[in-house]
Amino acid sequence: DGDYAVVADADLHRLIAVDLDDGDRLGFDAFGDPLNEPRTLAVEDHDNVLVSLQRDDPDFPFAATQRVYSIDGYTETLITHPTSGDLESDKGPLGLFVESDDNILTYDDILACFGEFPAILRFQVNSFGAVIDHEVVSAGSNFDGDDRGSGPNFLSLIDLVLSEEDEIFALDTNLPGVFEVDPDDGDRIIRASNTVGEGPAFTEPRVLCLGRVVPDFTPLDVARHLTDEVPLSSVKEEQADINDDGVVDITDIVFMVNLGL
Repeated sequence: DGDYAVVADADLHRLIAVDLDDGDRLGFDAFGDPLNEPRTLAVEDHDNVLVSLQRDDPDFPFAATQRVYSIDGYTETLITHPTSGDLESDKGPLGLFVESDDNILTYDDILACFGEFPAILRFQVNSFGAVIDHEVVSAGSNFDGDDRGSGPNFLSLIDLVLSEEDEIFALDTNLPGVFEVDPDDGDRIIRASNTVGEGPAFTEPRVLCLGRVVPDFTPLDVARHLTDEVPLSSVKEEQADINDDGVVDITDIVFMVNLGL
């Protein structure tokens, strides 16, 4: 609901909670397993934080997914990667997404995407920090283990998210582009790439989120609106305010042009 933000700081090796009202900061990973080189995180519904770690020291490589408890800052390692003998890599996930609910006694489903395998895995973790089960959700013929699902191979996954309709969308930095993945059978479809769809080409995509409906106006519509040539409907005006500053102006046109709208 936006009361605070959580930041993983790789240099401090800790999490920092940020009060969004006054900017006050609190480091709340106080003890337990050290947070070495965090690189992505996800917040559970009951405010515990899951963090993906990757230490690339050739002498002491370490990859894990850890939980930091918001009530006392205690940090524990939930998953050490690799988790299965057929995954010949010590690399951890680059993207995490957690499904949980307000009942702390229920299990969390953690979706994790990996760049080196590459694949999407699901981990089931209980509130006491125990991994109940894990499975491969989707992987092609270039996966270290058995492939699952049909469609083009992942190349190097870097982020993922679950939609309200329970479809998985995954960002591949080497494709580059966006996959849609069926969470039940693992089937893969390329939804956008430099050869699928129109608009600016991907060059080095890093982060994926789902947002509101793509606006159905053009920069010319907004330009005419700015010169009082034509009014915009309230819906279109809200959509046209693409940077959400309460004003429809030239900045919004710049944003739209950069987005290829």
